[in-house]
Amino acid sequence: MGTEMQRKYTIADVNIQIDAPFAFDESGAMRLFAGEFDAPCASYNFELVPELPQHGPAALYQRNRTRVYRAAHGLHRYYEDPLTGADMACLVDSGTGDFRVLILDSFAERFSNDIRLFDLLAIEHAILRGGGLIMHASFVLHRGGALLFTAPSGTGKSTQAELWRRHRGARVVNGDRAVIRRGGEGFIACGLPYSGSSGICENACAPITAVVMVEQAPHNRVRSPNPAEAFRRIFEGCAVNTWHPDDVTRAYELIERLVCETPTPLLECLPDVGAVEALEAAICTVEA
Repeated sequence: MGTEMQRKYTIADVNIQIDAPFAFDESGAMRLFAGEFDAPCASYNFELVPELPQHGPAALYQRNRTRVYRAAHGLHRYYEDPLTGADMACLVDSGTGDFRVLILDSFAERFSNDIRLFDLLAIEHAILRGGGLIMHASFVLHRGGALLFTAPSGTGKSTQAELWRRHRGARVVNGDRAVIRRGGEGFIACGLPYSGSSGICENACAPITAVVMVEQAPHNRVRSPNPAEAFRRIFEGCAVNTWHPDDVTRAYELIERLVCETPTPLLECLPDVGAVEALEAAICTVEA
């Protein structure tokens, strides 16, 4: 089947190429990450098929309309239609970095834009293979450094990012996601096209000043968690395919180094400027 549309993107220094036998609209968010390269780190070939491969009886993983099965030559990840519960697509991962994405003919029109297509890519796996890790965090740029506010959904990370924008003139690079990776002299944070409900995303990278774990409290206070607690909280906020041993190993190694080399304060806070002041004082103490 011929290629009708090809797109190339560079996300956190990971080169990703999409080839599809049908045209799809490119969103403004994705255009920010358009790249030019000869050799992709991950290549995705989309195919329209009359039926999907058969799978075994026991799934390695099942959550949110996604199921993963071990196949003879790699892993198969199935995606269900949220309306009917029927399987509509399958990502075939042979472990080489070249992926096949099989879409049932009857569901082709669902994937008319690249954001929908990206839902099928398991992008967290490609980013990990390329040396990065996707974190559920609000990414704020302040004085040339990245502040990452991470917390479970609905517990204040976006609020704290907005407080820094309002009271300290910080710029929100991404309201919901960031990629962390090793740079030349330490860890850096990079933007990516996913931004959750915030709708805020930029293609920018910066050295990480701190990874801030946010916790709602009746006061504003910063404490330093022990390495085990910091590791646990950060890991819980990262996108890791826990059924994939190599992904887990890569994530563990990256987070262990992050915790050792980067400030990871725990911010117990209220949604007010006092939280900004408390964190600012703690960061200044560390930098001094």
